[in-house]
Amino acid sequence: MRLVAVVIAVMFIGPLVVLLVMDVREWLSRPPPQFDPTGRPGAVEWGFVVFFDGVMALFVYAGILDVRRGGSGELLVTGVMVGVVMLLLTSGVVARWLRHRRARRFSRLTGGPE
Repeated sequence: MRLVAVVIAVMFIGPLVVLLVMDVREWLSRPPPQFDPTGRPGAVEWGFVVFFDGVMALFVYAGILDVRRGGSGELLVTGVMVGVVMLLLTSGVVARWLRHRRARRFSRLTGGPE
C-alpha cells in the first residue's frame, strides 16, 4: 500500500512541481523554452515521457503485487487502463522523433540540408 501511495503522490505532485518551476522562471523574467511541434523532441519532452510512463509502470507493478497478495485486482485493472491512455498520449513524442530521424536520414542520402 505504501508503494501505491508513493505512485499516486508522484503522479499528482510531479505536474505541480513543473508548474511551480515554470512560474519561478516567469518571475525571474526568463522565457519558457520553445518547443517545435514538428521537429525533434527536446530533453524536457523526453523527461516527461519517461517520467509519466515510469509512474504508470510502477502503478501496474503495484497492481501485480496486490493481486499476488490476494487483492481484488482493481488496482491492476486501473493501472493498465491509465497506463494505456498514458502510452497513447506519449506516443506522439515518439512518433515525432521517428519522423525527424527519417527526414534527417533522407536528407543525408539526397545531400540536402538537415
